[in-house]
Amino acid sequence: MKPNSNYLIEVRGYNTAGYGPPSERLQIRTKKAPPSQAPRIIGKRLKGQTINIAWENAQPLPDEAAIDGYKVLYRKQGQVLGTLYTTSRLYIDLPLPAEGDYVVEVRAHTEGGDGAVAQIQITGSGGVMAARSLALILLALLCLNL
Repeated sequence: MKPNSNYLIEVRGYNTAGYGPPSERLQIRTKKAPPSQAPRIIGKRLKGQTINIAWENAQPLPDEAAIDGYKVLYRKQGQVLGTLYTTSRLYIDLPLPAEGDYVVEVRAHTEGGDGAVAQIQITGSGGVMAARSLALILLALLCLNL
């Protein structure tokens, strides 16, 4: 079936004697399709033991469904399963992974289904802590040279 389309449905039985009488016709209309464009991820910011991911609102085309909210899948790199969050906001705070690479997938959710996916990779806090330590060491060295 195509999105945003009208259909007439009737049911008829069939056996070796042929077709039976048709049922009453039922007219239905399918829902509009979800947005074909993915939300655009605009920020990734560390906040203590969480990481804040922000995105711009996906703009549905006139023949696409209005956005009801967003689904955010947070999973380890290379795995299919993860934790699924739903939100009506344009950002989410996720727990910072202890180690390894993770993927965050953001998609609009509508009455017609889920839209296109935006994706960003997150490196575990071990890498973040090393980067912070390196920054502090560089700052100390700069101060010593003054």
